[in-house]
Amino acid sequence: MPEREGTGSPESKEGVFRTTVLIADRNIARSRALANQLNDCGFSAAIVENDEKLLNTVSGLWAPDVLVMDTDFSPRLTVADIHQIRKTPIIAVSENQGSRAEIRALASGADHYLTMPLDPDVLAVRINASLRARSESAGKQSEGTLKVGNLEIDLDKKFAKKEGTIIPLTKTEWKVLLFLAQKRLSIADHHQTLPH
Repeated sequence: MPEREGTGSPESKEGVFRTTVLIADRNIARSRALANQLNDCGFSAAIVENDEKLLNTVSGLWAPDVLVMDTDFSPRLTVADIHQIRKTPIIAVSENQGSRAEIRALASGADHYLTMPLDPDVLAVRINASLRARSESAGKQSEGTLKVGNLEIDLDKKFAKKEGTIIPLTKTEWKVLLFLAQKRLSIADHHQTLPH
């Protein structure tokens, strides 16, 4: 799990979920300052400082809503690699002012490119724009419903019913339920294709 900065948590006191932003930057002081600024803007920021933690985070069950990644973060783990693993919006950041670096980052899957030093207000606008674009894109495709036993999971409206009764779930419980249901279905599909 990435290191969480400041007092931000994914769920605010009002029960409204805050957008989670993962910052991947080897410069810890800069990451902490940015995380605190993002928390002040109403986001919930977490930090990873090496390849292994970033890879474990984006390929695991918990996923950030947005990834802010320094293009020089890792010589072996690139924006394109992350984009292949998970379709999380990526905002690439760099100290490089050149257009070639920007073109390379955007061509490899980044949604936005910003140069450092970062203006937290501009970053907040880019985060919201990335989420809005993903939301609009997802709205065009209906994901449907998963059925596992007497459990019905509506992927579009993000709720679950058991025997017709809606089950109240937190954001984390939803993600765990969805993960387990998908695993169970893939195991069942795999089992049905095995020769008997």
